[in-house]
Amino acid sequence: MKKFLLTASMLMMGVVAMFAQNWAVGDEITGKIGNPSFTEADKAPWVFDHQGGNTTETGGLFELYDGAEADLYQYIELPAGMYKLECQGYYRIGQSWDVDPNTYGTDDWVDEALLYVQNGKYNIDSNEFTAGRTFKTPLMPRLFDYQDSKIYDMAEAGDESSWDMTDGDYGEKGWGPTSVPGSLKWFQKGKYMPYDEDGVKYNTVTFFLTEDGYVKIGVTKAAARTADSFMATNFKLFYVGEAGEAAELMALQEEVDELLVQLEQLKDQNPGFLYGKLDDELMLFEMEYGSSADMDKEECETAKEVLFALLDEAKGAKNDLVTLNAAIKAVNVLATTTDYPGKEALNKALDAAKASVSENYEYQGEEGWDTYATLAAALYAARIDYLKSSPKNANGAWDFSPFITNRFFTNEENNPTWNAEGNYWEYQNWPEVWGDMEYNSGNQEQKDAMTAYSGDVVLSGSDDTVPFKWYKTGSGGPGWEVYYDHHMTSCKAWAPTPTNGVSVIGQYLSGLPNGFYSLTGMAESWTNEGADVIDTHFIIRSGEQSSRSERAEPRAWWNGNSRDSWNTLSTDMIEVTDGDLWVEASTNGFYSITGFQLFYYGETPDFNALIKPSLDKVKEAVVALAWAGDRAAANEILAKIPASIDDKATYQAAAETIAQANDYIKKANDALNNWHSIENFSTLLAKYDDSSVEASIINTALDETLELGESADDVYTDAEDNTARYNAYASYLEYRESIADFLSDPKVATVIEEQNAYLTQTFATVEKLDEFKLAIGTKYNEVKYAADGIDKATLTDPKSVTFLLINPSFDEGLEKGWTVVGTGAATNNEYSYDDTGKRTNAELWNRPEFTFSQKVSGLPAGTYEFRVRALYRDGAGVDKNMVDAYNAAGGEENWEKHNAVLFAKSSDNEWNSYVKAIESLKATENSFTQCATAWETDEVGGTNYPIEFHFMNGTLDESDQKEEFKYTGHDEGAYPFDVKVSLGMDDETLVETIYYYPASMQGFYAACKKDPTAYVNSVTFYLSEAGNVELGIRKDAAIANDWVIMDDFELYYLGKEAPTAIDAVADNAAQGAAVEYYSVSGAKQNGLQKGINIVKYQNGEVKKVKIKKKGFWLIIC
Repeated sequence: MKKFLLTASMLMMGVVAMFAQNWAVGDEITGKIGNPSFTEADKAPWVFDHQGGNTTETGGLFELYDGAEADLYQYIELPAGMYKLECQGYYRIGQSWDVDPNTYGTDDWVDEALLYVQNGKYNIDSNEFTAGRTFKTPLMPRLFDYQDSKIYDMAEAGDESSWDMTDGDYGEKGWGPTSVPGSLKWFQKGKYMPYDEDGVKYNTVTFFLTEDGYVKIGVTKAAARTADSFMATNFKLFYVGEAGEAAELMALQEEVDELLVQLEQLKDQNPGFLYGKLDDELMLFEMEYGSSADMDKEECETAKEVLFALLDEAKGAKNDLVTLNAAIKAVNVLATTTDYPGKEALNKALDAAKASVSENYEYQGEEGWDTYATLAAALYAARIDYLKSSPKNANGAWDFSPFITNRFFTNEENNPTWNAEGNYWEYQNWPEVWGDMEYNSGNQEQKDAMTAYSGDVVLSGSDDTVPFKWYKTGSGGPGWEVYYDHHMTSCKAWAPTPTNGVSVIGQYLSGLPNGFYSLTGMAESWTNEGADVIDTHFIIRSGEQSSRSERAEPRAWWNGNSRDSWNTLSTDMIEVTDGDLWVEASTNGFYSITGFQLFYYGETPDFNALIKPSLDKVKEAVVALAWAGDRAAANEILAKIPASIDDKATYQAAAETIAQANDYIKKANDALNNWHSIENFSTLLAKYDDSSVEASIINTALDETLELGESADDVYTDAEDNTARYNAYASYLEYRESIADFLSDPKVATVIEEQNAYLTQTFATVEKLDEFKLAIGTKYNEVKYAADGIDKATLTDPKSVTFLLINPSFDEGLEKGWTVVGTGAATNNEYSYDDTGKRTNAELWNRPEFTFSQKVSGLPAGTYEFRVRALYRDGAGVDKNMVDAYNAAGGEENWEKHNAVLFAKSSDNEWNSYVKAIESLKATENSFTQCATAWETDEVGGTNYPIEFHFMNGTLDESDQKEEFKYTGHDEGAYPFDVKVSLGMDDETLVETIYYYPASMQGFYAACKKDPTAYVNSVTFYLSEAGNVELGIRKDAAIANDWVIMDDFELYYLGKEAPTAIDAVADNAAQGAAVEYYSVSGAKQNGLQKGINIVKYQNGEVKKVKIKKKGFWLIIC
């Protein structure tokens, strides 16, 4: 979350009362405002407090995008008097292409951004302001200042961007700016000027001070709305006249009039009951209080109290009216598209509701403010009765889908109907311009058709307590939008950034009859990362009960124009006991959803009929299992279900049993689908001569594998074990090959002979093969260490044993040597700092918890140091806030966001140290200015040569660019070049501090090349006896868009001597293992860090441990 430091420049106190004597009424005194048009190098003296979002603070305007709790302000000193503050500016309530134009001019519009002034007391020493009276008016809505043609065109302006910043066309609502450059053009054309006509005021506010002092001026926006924005500039200040009791009275009278205008507008905008009710109340008010011009101060205050109370009642009725109108629309569609026995009662309630909003409604004078709420409740009750008069489906349920507003993400009158013959949803009034298109193509005519066809759908808001409205969490990419995809209107979430790993869109349904419900919906998921990444489901929940559907199977980009792309997903049944229900769809990636269907089974459903479809389905799946042992195991699970299910508890138990059986079936099918050991052993066998001992070893294992599945007792876990055994055999034989030059050494040969005798007769377990690798490795490493003089290593004279690591610099890709445990895979990238050649490194970006490692067998006893060049970035990119927070924490030793560690793990111990934070680097210049990104291979020589380059603008002359190559220029700070972060200017030296941080794999390589020590990480460990050791990097937290990148792993032997501290901490059996690590400030750590650590052991003992050098410990009792 962004936080901006308070940096306000204030003029010294002076004599101000004399100023007003030289001002005439109407004089502009904008000089009192600092940086009124944001044309200075930074925003000062403006101060900006906010939560989240992105800002533009210079260049001619101020913008906040997607933020909340925002307050842009400065203090100015003024003499007593009346003044007027103006600005150019506008507010956009959501995404420019759908939410804002679809919300403006509707009942859902809210003026969230306000131009304001507060008078009060300001203490310049403590920088504290005590607010008095607040004067405020809204910033102008973006589409209020109607424009029938675009003002800004990105192409015509010659600007460049990754997205089209050209003004948007919103049909009847005109054009509007969509970007900062576009907004600047609109302001220059005189758009979004102050407006004050017919009781409507935007961008202008009148205020007064009764004595000399300070005022706080600015723009505020408290609410959090996805992708909303306000822009403001060209603030102006005018002197209006003297202030005193008369001025205060005039202000009070204006406030009374403003309240009356609001009430009159509410009345005129809402024919029917609300018009009549307000007309009556306003008439009574006028009879009681008369005109504001005749009121004194006390009467104004009383009148305001009365009008505020009236306004609250009217707004409450207005909210009820919104609910009633939605109910009328939905029920009207239901009444005109269906014909069930209870239609007469439904139409009676519908007619009563329609009458209350008609211009012909006759107010009787006795109706209460709850009239609309009462009618809506009656209409919803009538809808329930009507739906319950319809025939039940095959599962004994009524279709209660009409309770869900815009369930197909189109206007209610355009909802599709089910074509039973064709087995698909068929739309009414299909727009001709859509034809048979696959998905929204960007054609403006097609987009206009979408606006007309689905214009009633509103996706703004995140409040899940407002009934019958879509709410959503998570955003990203272009965000959420109504879409057309594979013959269906839908809601698309394109690359969301989930909250806690999940994005949700849903609707809260209230006033439902108690009983049992289930949810069905249609979803598509896409992925570029592999089918296991995206996890999309429908969810139904009420109280503590919830049910989640099966997962939507991801598709590739794109899956043709077929309805088969859609997954139809259903939840299990849950019980509603309080009339409240939530229907939702959730995902952790790209998806599109539509077709929400709600089914109601009543309070006492036929449980046997309900369970039968899922029971029949699971029984069919059991029969289809490949191995007899799995069929028997699944049937044993299902045998728990009784012959008759007569109550909810038994039904729920049966549903859980079916879920257990389905889980078993899925695991069995997955295991057998991934069981390729026969093929794999055969492939492995082909590598060796038929007469070799290796062939005999593999044939023994293959013979056992060929029999798997034949026995009635064989189950899927046997296949999983067999797969693990194959992997162990392949690793074992690969290890033997890697030390082929030493197999004839007597010490090694003896061990090999004993193992050959065993393996040619017995199919070994994974544990046995690990034991064998340890035995070989122990002897081999003894011989190797002695032959190369490695055994002479000491703590002060370490010897490299990096040869024990497989593929330590990723020159052979990522398939060899390394494994990743966790979601997703590492990325291996070939790159070049210049045109002299290619190198590789590896990264894991935006991944949940993972372990990236390899195992070294038979490592001799002694002390080792494991090194790597690596960094960890705890988020989407480095910015000033991240660097400030890192520095404020005191740097590496106290930084609490070290989520990645370098580790060494033996069978009974682990040693680790954090991976350096990206913020630890403080490079003062770019690490590189050009790189090659594409190559071709010389057919003759087989060498690679670069054909495509990226360069930083201004660093490569056009004359130096070769015609046969492709060149792409980027501004400084743009990907793939380093991120440029300014930490601000020193107040004394006036020198700006700027650092550069890697943002790409090329940048990491270049940074390490420029400073080889910059990102070197190491951990020291000690083995009291020879053993197998796992080495690698682990991350224990799921942080959106975080980044681990690494290269050049190294391993060093430091001799048999153990540093005293390591020996003491690692092997003190009385204490037990260290279980928790803390910094001196009490922050929990992943392991020991440089400096003072607080270590808690298994026996409860706590000690201080000082790390004098990374990996070397000193106990401080």
